[in-house]
Amino acid sequence: MKQGTIDSNKPTIVIAPRFFSSLANQLRYAPVVHVVSTMLVLVFIFMSHSFGIQKQAVAVLQQDYGAFVATAVDDHIQRQYEDLQSLAHVISLGLLSADEQVIMLANIPQHYDVGESVMLVVEDGAGVTAVYPQNTLLLDASVQQMQQAVTDSATGIAFVPDISSPDAYALVMGAPLLRPDDSPYGMVLWRTDLAFLQGILDSSGVKYDGYAYLLNRSQTFLAYVNQDELLVQPRADHSAVSDLVAETAQPWQPWSRLLQTQIYRGLFGDWVLRQETAVANLNLSIIVETPITTAYAPILQMIYETIGFLIVVAIIALSLGYYFSHKIVIPLRQLSMAAARISDGDMSVQLDVDSRNEFGLVAAAFNRMTAQLHETVSTLEKSVEERTTTINRRSLQIQAAAATARDATSATELNELLNRAVNLVPSRFGYYHAGIFLVDESEKYAVLRAATGTVGQEMLRRQHRLLVGSEGIVGHVIATGSPYITSDTHRDPVYWPNPLLPETRSEMGLPLRVGDRVIGAMNVQSRKTSAFEEEDITILQILTDQLAVAIEKTRLFEKTQAMLTERLHTIVSNIPLMLFAFDRQGIITGRRQRVGNTEC
Repeated sequence: MKQGTIDSNKPTIVIAPRFFSSLANQLRYAPVVHVVSTMLVLVFIFMSHSFGIQKQAVAVLQQDYGAFVATAVDDHIQRQYEDLQSLAHVISLGLLSADEQVIMLANIPQHYDVGESVMLVVEDGAGVTAVYPQNTLLLDASVQQMQQAVTDSATGIAFVPDISSPDAYALVMGAPLLRPDDSPYGMVLWRTDLAFLQGILDSSGVKYDGYAYLLNRSQTFLAYVNQDELLVQPRADHSAVSDLVAETAQPWQPWSRLLQTQIYRGLFGDWVLRQETAVANLNLSIIVETPITTAYAPILQMIYETIGFLIVVAIIALSLGYYFSHKIVIPLRQLSMAAARISDGDMSVQLDVDSRNEFGLVAAAFNRMTAQLHETVSTLEKSVEERTTTINRRSLQIQAAAATARDATSATELNELLNRAVNLVPSRFGYYHAGIFLVDESEKYAVLRAATGTVGQEMLRRQHRLLVGSEGIVGHVIATGSPYITSDTHRDPVYWPNPLLPETRSEMGLPLRVGDRVIGAMNVQSRKTSAFEEEDITILQILTDQLAVAIEKTRLFEKTQAMLTERLHTIVSNIPLMLFAFDRQGIITGRRQRVGNTEC
């Protein structure tokens, strides 16, 4: 990796976000969540609709099964009952002897579909007069039970326990025997087993989608087909169908709520959809039960296929999420690390631009931003550094001005004051050379009184002086009383070159004024062109103004000292008897001495 680029393997301190707050996890798992949740909603809506359609289809199919069985049973029984009524209306039957009646009953199967039925003639007061087949054993109790059941039935058709088995049931039909005057004198009974029900149930096709069974209204027995065998059993053996006809059977609530239909415990213990159809004119109900696994088999198969499809979609979405998260999060992570390094002060960070997509454009823009930021920070740092240097320089210059003001109050000798002031300029302002010129008593020349460096000492030794008003910047400043600055000595006509100062490129002259009088000038020279700034001029002008006052004060002090010294010499020469002494504070004290008797 080239210098300034981000090393993705370099460990960095990051704050681990919450799981779903991480952009990487959002890109990885959000597609799965969105796709799967959307498909689940669509699947739920579709499945709900499909469940409703399938439920209606199963209900219609069960109704068709029930209607077919009910119609077939009713038609079969009604045909037999009509045949029985035709036989009962044969008037000659009552005039025949018992043997003749048996012969007539024997001929009935040739003309009617009676199957394995048992027919008998019961005459009032005579009991059973004829039976077919003749080998049938009938008990008086069973005959009375059949006759009573038919009599109690409004339709002339009833179900009674079969005499051959206490748990079996038989169908009994009866028709009255009538005289010519339509008065009854007996009854023809027709008893048949329920074997015909197996053929009807098998022909209905219900066994392919579930099963059906018949239940009489009094709930005494039920008939159903199990393993191709018709079973007729007491209802007490099957608690699952208790109180069915009375409609008190309770559905299974959890499944009923889920499938929005009533689910019952079936005849064989499984959970079923149940449909009841009554047989017209008979005390029978056809119960069709379809296991929910069969009823909703297409829906269940669709659910299994949908689950598999959702798993495949989730895997694809998760794979795409990982792919795009890698493509998106890695560049963002590198960008975040680069930003962190910039915040730590490393402005040399650069990202590798290895693509032309949006991330490549962002990386290129980021690199331009960091380059501009680096340049801006460098400029600011340079500006701050220059400003700091300027402030420090101004501080030194102000200190120089303050030192000059302090010296002005304490200095008593002019040369000492001038030397101190002139040496502050190069040390505090950083200039090449500085000198102080004072006007002589004739006011024609400006005499150099103090200067810096060895060149300055040489110029003092030569008693360097300039003609006021004609020679150089110093003469010009003293003549005009105004500051003069040249930024480039090679192009300034006023500048007078000094062979002892060949490196001078810019020069400034500041007048030393006391009131309206110009007593001299300060000369400052630099090796740089345009070396003098406005602040430098202001501070140096303050310094020269203070220096002028100090020079004038020192001169006045020296003149006063000279006058005092001359006066003292005069007094001393005129009063020889006076003794003088100087104490350590410089205050003159005197002591009188006696000469003879005279006090002096």
